[in-house]
Amino acid sequence: MNTVISIKYTNFLNVPKDSLTDITDVNVNKELSKKDRIKEFINQMKNPYIYKCGKFIVNSKYTKNGFYMEDQLRSVCESKS
Repeated sequence: MNTVISIKYTNFLNVPKDSLTDITDVNVNKELSKKDRIKEFINQMKNPYIYKCGKFIVNSKYTKNGFYMEDQLRSVCESKS
């Protein structure tokens, strides 16, 4: 749990760009349970709070009852291409 807290509050300006995962490279099996999909996503992303989307660096904040992140990111990425 401490690892999650530490990556949540990492300043994106201190993170080398080449160490970030590009979200467009992440593929999660949609047949997994919701819990397992979340685990797989986090495992592939390494840091779900700071990552790349193409040439952009994204610093995410999450809410308990918000929009689906995938839909929001797809919309942003499609509008930039």
